[in-house]
Amino acid sequence: MEAMIVFGTFFTVTLVIYGVFYRGIGEGEMDIRLGGLRYARPNKEALPDPDAAFAARVLRPLAKNMARRMNNVLPSTVSERLEHSITRAGLRVSPGRFILTVGILAGLIPLAFAILLASKGTAPIKVFGLYAVLTGIGIYGPRMWLLGRIKKRQKLIWKSLPDAFDLITASVEAGLGIDATFIFAAHV
Repeated sequence: MEAMIVFGTFFTVTLVIYGVFYRGIGEGEMDIRLGGLRYARPNKEALPDPDAAFAARVLRPLAKNMARRMNNVLPSTVSERLEHSITRAGLRVSPGRFILTVGILAGLIPLAFAILLASKGTAPIKVFGLYAVLTGIGIYGPRMWLLGRIKKRQKLIWKSLPDAFDLITASVEAGLGIDATFIFAAHV
């Protein structure tokens, strides 16, 4: 239990220090000093609807901002490889959002379960064991799921290839040019 308190305190202090010393990109000294003097009227369409659900007003913008920051933090090689894998899987998710999901699955959910079990008086070895297992699942689970989606999509493409070639052949024989045939085949 003491280890969980120490870890929670360390995590909280780290986040507070980060929040105090963080300066956004593009904020120069002059912009900071003049920030209070400028007033830019917000666009009415840009403001969230106050009657919208909590997820639409708070959680989606928060997730989008965190994913954007995660994209900025990721090394370009990792981001490119991950984006390539996500595209091969047929998903429309940014690499930052995928890493954010992995972070939630590998960090927050195991921590919440560990705190819950520790508060119920479970033995520390069991708490740490569950934490390690859930963290491993949170790290490798999304990767295995992504690789499974890639293989499933590749199978679907291979299965539909003969039909696509038949359609292209029939279109070319009907008098369409090859470029028009590919456009036609893509829309069917």
